[in-house]
Parts: sequence; structure tokens; C-alpha cells
Amino acid sequence: MQKEAVTANRYCLFFTAILRRYSLFFKLYSLFFKLYSLFFILHSLFFRSFNAEVILMGLPYRRVPMR
Repeated sequence: MQKEAVTANRYCLFFTAILRRYSLFFKLYSLFFKLYSLFFILHSLFFRSFNAEVILMGLPYRRVPMR
């Protein structure tokens, strides 16, 4: 029981050290993802081009009749 607790604590310390090391990278990546999603939302609002949105989302292309 004590040995498992020690190993779990060691793994927890290891992961917290990794997160402290790469926290700047994670912050930059989340900022890039937020900017990309914001750009995607603005693009879908201003330009009603269904094909570009489907290509950006990576869905299979299906022709939808415009109403």
C-alpha cells in the first residue's frame, strides 16, 4: 500500500514537472486554437461559402442546394 502511494506520488510529481516545463507551449497552443476557432466563426458568418467550411471541418463533401 505504501509502495503504490509512493509510486503514484512520484508519477504525480513527474507530470506536474512536465506541465510546468511545457505550460508556455500549452498556453500558446490554446491561444492559437482560440484564434483559429474565432477565425472560423467569423469566416462562416461573413462568407457563406459552404465548401470552404466543409473543407476546413474535414467533413466529406456533399453538395447542398442553396435555398
